[in-house]
This record gives sequence, structure tokens and C-alpha cells, in this order.
Amino acid sequence: MDKRSARKNKRFYIMAAAALIAVISLFWCFQKQGMFVDEIYSYGLSNSYYAPFITRISEDGIIDQILTHNDLLDYVVADESDKFSYGSVYYNQTQDVHPPLFYFMLHTVCSLFPGSFSKWTGLGLNLLLFAAALISLYQLANIMYNGKWQTALLVCVLYAISVSGISTMLMIRMYMLMTLLAVFLSYLIVRQMQRPFRLFCLFTALIIFMGMMTRYLFAVYAFFVCLAYDIVLAYKRQWKQAFSFSVSSLGGVGAMLVVFPYWNTQLYSQETVSLDTAAKNVANLSHYLYRAVKMAIPAAKQTTSVTVLFAIGLAGIVVMLKKGELERLKKTFSSEIMVIGIPAIIAFFVIAVIAPDLDARYEYYIIPMISVLARWLWVETENLFGNRNTTIAAGLIAFELLLIRRSNEFIGRVHCCTSRGTRRQQTAE
Repeated sequence: MDKRSARKNKRFYIMAAAALIAVISLFWCFQKQGMFVDEIYSYGLSNSYYAPFITRISEDGIIDQILTHNDLLDYVVADESDKFSYGSVYYNQTQDVHPPLFYFMLHTVCSLFPGSFSKWTGLGLNLLLFAAALISLYQLANIMYNGKWQTALLVCVLYAISVSGISTMLMIRMYMLMTLLAVFLSYLIVRQMQRPFRLFCLFTALIIFMGMMTRYLFAVYAFFVCLAYDIVLAYKRQWKQAFSFSVSSLGGVGAMLVVFPYWNTQLYSQETVSLDTAAKNVANLSHYLYRAVKMAIPAAKQTTSVTVLFAIGLAGIVVMLKKGELERLKKTFSSEIMVIGIPAIIAFFVIAVIAPDLDARYEYYIIPMISVLARWLWVETENLFGNRNTTIAAGLIAFELLLIRRSNEFIGRVHCCTSRGTRRQQTAE
């Protein structure tokens, strides 16, 4: 195939994948009819003028008071008089348990449509973040697999049409933004490992700052991926680069501590979402395996094709080891795989231990990196299936599309995209 035909072929498959993802994403956006209580808080904390909770919208409180339709709308809507009021958003978040970046963004979108309340302001923002995350994931996978765009595209499609990918996009919370920042941080590190660029440390500090300003849980994956890269640099005796990278990474964290100094109060402000709860979970060694399994099972169900890739890949590695092909395995295990894949797995289990409750949404922002690792494991299937990888890929996509047909109730149960709630949906974070 000549270069022109190859470019045309590549363009066709990328456009087809983008169209498939867009159709599925919009379908579920239209299906979303209700909201999880935390999604209501997203709108209220973003748009209520110096009144973070609905109990504060009246000077007399809400006890023995009748709340009108306008009172409720005032809580979730940015009016003409208070649109683009970022001081209010900042104040509201000082009273909550999360930093304010996502709420700044949601308030900005809502301010463009003052006086109206619609799911589409939040979903529109998430769709943009979803698209940016997929582009970043494609770039990450493409550079990790030496320009094999078919591999990169498959990773994107399998993640984007999975229950976890769609649920991350559907829930109007900070998880989609956190996913984008985690993927982009991974891309920056892999790009630096293969094609160093001058602004790497600056961009790293900025992304870590934004991630920490989105949700404190971002620190878990960021810590392990940065540590892994530092280990690689130390192994290569690139001490100057390791020092610069460490300083910039810590600088991003430090900037968050200065810009939003309420982090210390927030991390101890609730009985469930707090450092005390995380410390108790860490100290309870007997629950490690239980919590890991309870978190891994729903995550596996929500990323079925990625789980299948893991299983096939592990089977391929077993075959290689039995055939005495350890050296070949070492050749395919690159530094990039170690820096991205291993931290993702470690972070997954650390979050399973420290999470305030066993909810798979806390793991969502790590799933794209695990998808990349699963695709590397799949490379080893050549020992089992020869040149049938294309057939397997098509089968996995078809399987995921069939699976999503029965996921209406499942996604609804996870993130309330239907009006049929469950008892767990009534519980806030």
C-alpha cells in the first residue's frame, strides 16, 4: 500500500471510530433523565451565590420554610446578576470537601446560558473533556507503540465505549476532568522519555497543579507515575533531569496548597471523606484483599473488553514462559510500559484500600492507563492466535457494543442516568 492510500485508510478508520464514539456518547446523553445527588451539588456549588448548600439560600434557613420553584432554581442556576462570579465559586468550595477547578469550569459554561438549568451544560462540558481525554489517550498509546495508530485507536475505542468510559462522561462531576489530566500527565512523561522537549517540567507542574485543584485523589496516580519516572531517571544516572522533574512535580502540589489553603480543613471535615478514614482503612490490613476484590469486580464488569485483553495477554505470557522465551518478553517490556502500567495497577489497589466507600467511580480516572497496559499484554497473543489479532479486535468491539445494550440499567445504577434510582443513589459522597 502506497503512502497516499495508507493515509486515506488511516483517516477513514479514525473518522469511523470518532463517529461510533460520538453516536454512543450522545445516545447515552439523551438517555440521561435523572441526576445523582452529587450532580445537583455540582450545579449548586458552582452557581449558588455565596450559598454552597441549599440550607443556606434563605437567611432564616429552611426549617419550617416553604421553598418555591424559584428558590430551588436560584440554587442551581447562574443568573444575569451573578454569572462569572468566580469568587462565589471559590467561597462555596471552601465550605465543601473538594478543590474548585471543576466548579470554575461548570460555572463558566452555565454563565454562558444564564437563567437556565439543563443537563446539557454539564454534559456539554463533559463531552468536550471526554473528546480531549480520548485525543490524549490516542497520542499516549500511539507514542508508546511506536506510531502503530491501529493499536492506539483500538485502545481509545475499547475505553470510550465501555461502561466505565461512558459513565465517567455521563456523571456531571469532576471525574472526567480528572481522567483527562491523568492521561495527559502520562502522555507528557512518555513523550519526554522518547522525544524530550524544553517545557516538560513546566507542563508537568501545571498538570499536577490542575489535577490537585480538581480532586485530591488525583495525587495517588500522580505520585506513583512520577516516582516510577524518577526511578527510571535514577537508573540511567540522569540525576539532573530527576531533580528538575521532582522539583517541578512538587511545585505543582505546592502551588495548589498556596492557591487553595483550605485543603487541610477539608481533609478532616467529614467523617467518611477524610484522611482519618483513609488512615483507618490503611491500618485495617485484614480488609485489603476484600476491598481490592470488591473494587476490582465492578471495574472489570465495566471494562469487559479490557479485562478480556488482560486475560488473553496473561495467557500469552504463560505460553512464552513455558516455551522459554523470557528474553523476547524482556524486549517487549519497555521503560514506558513500566512507568505507566505498573503505577496504574498500584494506584488502583491503593485507591481500593483508602477510598471512603467501595465505589468504582474512584478508580475511573486510572482506567485509560490500564487499557494501555492491557493492549501491551495482548501483543503476546501472537503465540496463541498467530495473525488473528485483527479478528480478535473486531470481536472485542462487537462484544462491547452488544454488552452496552444491556447496560442501560447498569449505567443507570452506577450514575443515575435514568430516573430509576437505587437506595445507594440517595447517599451523597
